[in-house]
Amino acid sequence: MSSLIALVFQIALRRRGPDALPASRFLLMLTVGAYVLIGGGVLATWDLSAGSRIGLLIMGPLFLLGFTAAVLRLERKQQRLDQTLTALFGLSILFTVLHFVVQFALGPVVDARELAVADGGSTFLDLTLLGLQIIFLVLLVWNVAAIGWVFQRALDKDVVYGTGMAIIYYVTDLVLSQSLVS
Repeated sequence: MSSLIALVFQIALRRRGPDALPASRFLLMLTVGAYVLIGGGVLATWDLSAGSRIGLLIMGPLFLLGFTAAVLRLERKQQRLDQTLTALFGLSILFTVLHFVVQFALGPVVDARELAVADGGSTFLDLTLLGLQIIFLVLLVWNVAAIGWVFQRALDKDVVYGTGMAIIYYVTDLVLSQSLVS
């Protein structure tokens, strides 16, 4: 399992592609299971109705599966589906955990800053909040770049095409997720 985590991290760093993963349906199912467990744990910390949580937990993997399958089919690369999905679900797990850590750190800083503002403010808290927001933004950009890398490698396309696919996926996923919770 640690070699899989290391391999996903190598993919996130653009040192390896999805083709470095074994084409294994079992590994894909294991990765999807981990995605659902970790995603469910993160969603449990959000202030959402049970229906919204379940909807997000079902919609996320189904949309990733459908979008990826459609893109690979259009490009006649269906044979790469298992490896590509394993890489994308692995990256989703990695970035979900990283985003959660930053979001977890943001909560107390925001609360402390609000108290400090009432007492005249705190430059330290302002800079801490700014730093955490920058880290969150860097993770977001890195996430999109990593997804783009996987699409680029899976489709044998250039960086612009891969990044474009990643942006289309990410924005569509965001819109679908927002429609479930509003």
